[in-house]
Amino acid sequence: MSRTTDFWDRLLLPPGTPGGQRAAVTAEGGRVTVGAGAGTGKTWVLSSRYARLLLTDPDRLPRDILTLTYTEAAAAEMRERIERRVRELLSAPGAPVSTERVQALLDGFGEGWISTIHAFAARLIRESGLSLNVDPRASLVSSPQEEEFWNELEDALEAAELRALAQIYGDDRLRRAAEALDADPTLGAALGRWGADGLRTLAREATELHASLGHTWTLMLDWADDAPRPDAPQVRAAQAAVTALLRPHWTAAWEVWSLVFRALGDEIAARGQKAREEGKSEGAAALLAACADRWTRRMAAPEGPDDEALRLFYVDVAHNVKGASGPLFGAVKEILGMTVGDWQKEQDRDGDRTGLSAFAPDEPLAEPERRLRAALLRFCGTAWGLWDGMKRRRGLLSFSDMILHAREAVEDARVSREFRHILVDEFQDTDPLQFSMLETLREHEGAGLFAVGDPKQSIYRFRHADPALFARTIAEADVRVELNVSFRTRAALLKRVNALFAHIWASGLGAAEGMEGLAFDPLSPVEAPPERDAGTLSPFSVLLSVRRGRGERPARERLARALAAHIAGAVRSGQTVWDKAQGALRPVRWRDFAVLLRNRNNHDLLEHIFAEEGVPVLPDRSTDYFARGEVGDVIALMRTAADPGDETALAGWLLSPLSGVPEAEALRCLEARADPPRGGSPTALADLLRERLPEAASRLSRLELLGRHKGPAALLEDLVRDRRWLSGYDPRYRLRALRNVRRALSLARAYQRGLALSLTGCARWMERSLRGGTRLEEPRWMDRDADAVLIATVHASKGLEYPVVAIFDTARRERPASLVPSRKLGLAFSGLPEFLPGPGEPHDDAGEEPRTMRWERLLSSQGDREEDMRLFYVAATRAQDALWLCGVVGEDAQGNRTLPRGRWTSLALAWLADEEGCGWPDLVDPEVRYVGEDGAHAAAPSAPGLRDAPPAAAPVPTAIPAPDRSGTTLASFSATSFALFEWCPLAWRRRYRQGLDLRWEVPDEGVPDPSGAPPPAGSGGAELGTLAHWILARWPSERVRPGERDTLSYWLSDPRVPARLPAGLRDVWRDPAARETLADWLGRFEGSEAGMEIRRALRMDRARREAPFRVRVGGLPLVGAMDVAWRSPDGPGRWRVLDYKITLPEDAPSELYRAQLAFYALVVRELADRRGEPFEEVDVGLVFLREGGRMGHRQAFPRNFGWDGLRARVLAAAQSAALGDWPPRTEHCRECPWAKGCPAAHGNRT
Repeated sequence: MSRTTDFWDRLLLPPGTPGGQRAAVTAEGGRVTVGAGAGTGKTWVLSSRYARLLLTDPDRLPRDILTLTYTEAAAAEMRERIERRVRELLSAPGAPVSTERVQALLDGFGEGWISTIHAFAARLIRESGLSLNVDPRASLVSSPQEEEFWNELEDALEAAELRALAQIYGDDRLRRAAEALDADPTLGAALGRWGADGLRTLAREATELHASLGHTWTLMLDWADDAPRPDAPQVRAAQAAVTALLRPHWTAAWEVWSLVFRALGDEIAARGQKAREEGKSEGAAALLAACADRWTRRMAAPEGPDDEALRLFYVDVAHNVKGASGPLFGAVKEILGMTVGDWQKEQDRDGDRTGLSAFAPDEPLAEPERRLRAALLRFCGTAWGLWDGMKRRRGLLSFSDMILHAREAVEDARVSREFRHILVDEFQDTDPLQFSMLETLREHEGAGLFAVGDPKQSIYRFRHADPALFARTIAEADVRVELNVSFRTRAALLKRVNALFAHIWASGLGAAEGMEGLAFDPLSPVEAPPERDAGTLSPFSVLLSVRRGRGERPARERLARALAAHIAGAVRSGQTVWDKAQGALRPVRWRDFAVLLRNRNNHDLLEHIFAEEGVPVLPDRSTDYFARGEVGDVIALMRTAADPGDETALAGWLLSPLSGVPEAEALRCLEARADPPRGGSPTALADLLRERLPEAASRLSRLELLGRHKGPAALLEDLVRDRRWLSGYDPRYRLRALRNVRRALSLARAYQRGLALSLTGCARWMERSLRGGTRLEEPRWMDRDADAVLIATVHASKGLEYPVVAIFDTARRERPASLVPSRKLGLAFSGLPEFLPGPGEPHDDAGEEPRTMRWERLLSSQGDREEDMRLFYVAATRAQDALWLCGVVGEDAQGNRTLPRGRWTSLALAWLADEEGCGWPDLVDPEVRYVGEDGAHAAAPSAPGLRDAPPAAAPVPTAIPAPDRSGTTLASFSATSFALFEWCPLAWRRRYRQGLDLRWEVPDEGVPDPSGAPPPAGSGGAELGTLAHWILARWPSERVRPGERDTLSYWLSDPRVPARLPAGLRDVWRDPAARETLADWLGRFEGSEAGMEIRRALRMDRARREAPFRVRVGGLPLVGAMDVAWRSPDGPGRWRVLDYKITLPEDAPSELYRAQLAFYALVVRELADRRGEPFEEVDVGLVFLREGGRMGHRQAFPRNFGWDGLRARVLAAAQSAALGDWPPRTEHCRECPWAKGCPAAHGNRT
């Protein structure tokens, strides 16, 4: 390294710079990829990389480095940071740079290339002059111009006049295609089914999608020409892609059912024969036997199955086998891991796999489907070609055109820019066309590529972004760097977020094409002072509302009200968060909260309820611009000025604030129009206006002249200058009204520039946008710095961060099902028109859905689901201090709670249940809480930051009765929670309220085994203990199972076991050291007194393992699970409970163990009483697995035990915990496992 480089590196990379940042800034190589997780400082890395490239090469100038990002705001921030950083470095004492070089660098920023990818493309086109087949003065097509063309296309389609449009904008091929379409009865039938608006929308969306993929309209017309053929290449390629998706499911079915038939073949055959003899040939046993008979010999063949055999078997077993009860199907369930019926349902959970498998891979589409597909492709290709022709004729470019022509400019050696380095931010948001331009740029310029991004944060699939392109770049990179230190999120929260997404992405970031090789890499917190993690808000919480019946809105309303109350409670009670700018804790403010949603469906609900609860709100910008009242008023004004005889428009303007007429006077004028004098004819509204409201009539005449002579923009400019009309709007929304009128002015100016001065045309265009529900984002009108809670979509929050994030989880918006563009097929449609004339037999519309739509759903569903997981990740990683996940769960008529599919809340609950080793309905405080029927929290004060706030102090002392909190208790109580609270309430608070990791049930990582062997690498005590518990819930067993499943060696060596494990345990199982440790523990346990006692109980079919319970004591639910429990054979009413521990007996104080066992004893006593079963005694104890199954702390609780006293202890502990009564028990400090770092332990461990 040269002295110059060393000097700059010391300034750029001071001591303490994380290794990932250092490696990224200094990386050498032609292609460098940087995986930049959320909050890992990628902008700092990019600016530092730019500065280093510039300063370490004496010949390099800003024009040699191309830096691209994806938003104007990001580009502006990047430009400002880079320039500031370089200026600071150049002014450093002793900088090895001459005055001339400093000036050249600073002057060179004026020629630098730091911009969005589209701004770069536009500049490159301009600088290319006439070397491209495009006018260098071409401008970006405006929204009015775009809408006008597609409206014109819709009108031409409806009137069968596409050929007239092609005469203006098309070449010979387009004119022939348009003429054929006008006379095509198949397109006419499609028009009758979907309407001109539906077909226009399809053509527009197909144009946008396929342009981003680098396709052309001529290619789409080629697809249309091929479509009628049974062997159309595009269809064949799609069939191959579908087969590739189905093949793993075919293979998995073959393998698992092979196990069934091999293990149970004789019994299946015998039961099938018996069923047939009894005349039950359609019964479940007979059908299973018939399937086994058809396939057993083929499964035994040494050559293995081909695709066709796999497919046919899959269809056979999915459609022709039924489930039933009884020992045989119980054994089948044991091998499948679920019932036969559930296995069959699982096959179609994420797509119509069984239905699509019924078709042979080379089976052609039905003729009507081929014919309709050809007509729709031809129409879309023609519409696209006419769109391109209109832009070319008028000198306009779309965003895709810019990228396409920029790529052409790069390929043209005459306009080469000779960039030496290309830096790209947010690379995961690249679409295929942009990617091809970047690749062309890199190859033709010989430039180094520095790609920064995060596949986990790719959430713009609707804009055709493809994270697989970044995955491909990573795979081909010369250097790969990961930024894995989070500067954003506190350690306690980051630990929970890492665990959640490690569970979700246990098998990788996705199975969609190109994503298979990417794994989830957790982030680490940056080194920070201890107080950084001392904020009083719980780092992670789940708030649930229960939906009863089919309607979800009441549950959402309760959830929103509870969330508002929690936010208000946190602010008013002074909960604390970390202030990055101050480097200290401070009380939380309204503006520290962001409520994030998948989509805008619940914005209005949240705004309304938050307002009722007194919570100030800052809503995200709406896309319903044309639905705003003031925009409708502007349209009425323009229509009236264009045609004062349009009485509907005139009445709308008269009643709007824009007229300046008081509402009462306007209504009297309209009443006079509606009720003419007896015997007289009605007076025109314009005449009544001149007669009764002359000032308003004069004002309207002036606006009419202004608009007709100078255009619609001049009319609206007058409104923006003279704002007296604002007094007619609600004071709270006047700023919104003004900014929306300004937006209308901008739209009018764009219409005038691109189309005409026509007041009538502009009014008609805006009204059509209003009636058609055109989505347009309204301008920001609220103060971004207001002290208010932000309500926004996850997409709007990208790149931002908030101290507290509440995710309001609702259903994922499904893809439209009628007409959709398709990456693989061009397009797809649902159903066929009722009348589809043409050759062949009439089609049956009531039959199956077209295969192309079923293919499309299967092909796109995987990518859609994977992006939804990435959207969840982006939402969760916006949080700095606390993350609240708010969602709805179901409840059926029997009171059983159910998890809705496709919800983020369901994923989180499944993860928490996996962690706790229980069913999700048994999850308890502090991380999971339920909302009451009134919207209040089911259990009164809970975790700090999510508890009800005390009333704010009144300015004048007032006698306020204290609230009655005698009935306050926890939502539920577990044995572990009770034992810890009895040991030390402060320790309970630190674990269950502050989220600290104070677990006494499992050893710390690195605790040595009694034998002296080190713990297995990479496997913490918790994970190893969870795996031991999982195996012990299934082994030993007295039941005969295929593959000698009763042997310990099966569970520790058979390669099929990991597939049955929860995702979080698979890596532990695969660690040989972990399995060796478990083999030692469990092997010794098997021969121990406890092991033999449990085996005897299992042999007598008395024992239950992982026995979940939920029993109420004095209204308090006691919840959890007992590792193994059974009725003792020593006499009626005698019970036995054993609890496995992987700690050593001395790892935790004996009081903790004794309290936990007393809790289990109480549960057994209460369950026996409620079930009317005899009770004489319960014997409880612990089994220490590390000591070979040695039993300890064994205690008998007889009938005459002081049960009332134990009940009182449990209830008192739960109430004190709920009320916040958490005093330290300092007498335990000397032997407390967590005294280190405890604020109460100071001075008490001497």
